[in-house]
Amino acid sequence: MKFFETLQKIPMGCETLEAVQKLGFDIRFEKGLSDAGCCDASKKQILLNPMMKERDLLPTFIHEARHALQSEILQVNDEKTFAADTIKAYRAMEADAVAFETAFVVQAQKAGVAVRSTPMADLFRKMKNPEEAKAAVFRSWYADTNNLTLYDDFYADQFEVMADKAAKRGDDACFCEPLPTAKIAAVCPYVSSDFLDSAEAFSIRSSAKERIADAMENYAKKTGAKTDTSVQTMYSRTKNGKIIDDRILSQNPSVALRLKVARGRE
Repeated sequence: MKFFETLQKIPMGCETLEAVQKLGFDIRFEKGLSDAGCCDASKKQILLNPMMKERDLLPTFIHEARHALQSEILQVNDEKTFAADTIKAYRAMEADAVAFETAFVVQAQKAGVAVRSTPMADLFRKMKNPEEAKAAVFRSWYADTNNLTLYDDFYADQFEVMADKAAKRGDDACFCEPLPTAKIAAVCPYVSSDFLDSAEAFSIRSSAKERIADAMENYAKKTGAKTDTSVQTMYSRTKNGKIIDDRILSQNPSVALRLKVARGRE
């Protein structure tokens, strides 16, 4: 098939195809997809939209294949893991997939293969070291606040649904397990793990933060489980992108002061 012939003309394309096939992933072209492609790691499938042009499908394959490879490095149990850790993990996985997709686009264009460009291809080209270039693209993904807001709203939707379903079936063992930053960072070893906990990477739109906190509280009330307050450890981000440190942490001086005042009123 021409798609695979073209893919294998590019070193990253050849390497990535071999890697996902070695893991047993099935690559299929399926009509009716709403996007250019998707990865279903649970079924070991990478689906591509045959209605899309090859120049669009090539970088899409690399992006989705990267998600497939990530699934062998990090498994996230959405219902069991603390909400904030789940968000941190999925953000890192998406930024990593974009970094690899961008690296592929630059490599393909250099080889004379027609592929659609990506917003951060120029940034990648400016860096001489490929690993540093991937790191720069990775960090830039978090700088797009409009993009982050879309994901924040999506996460809020998903946690509301998951919390409601868990409460209805009486499951009191959800949203209670930590996923350490060190484990998440295994997905993107070319980036300092400290970045994942930074204000830029670990902030969330205030409205989404409130929705997730409410969902966790309602779930706890209905099941008797301990409330997952992890989203309160995230920085808040306003509509215009300003980041506010309103985290509820024992080591946060302003929070410690509020707690001290609250105890004095008891």
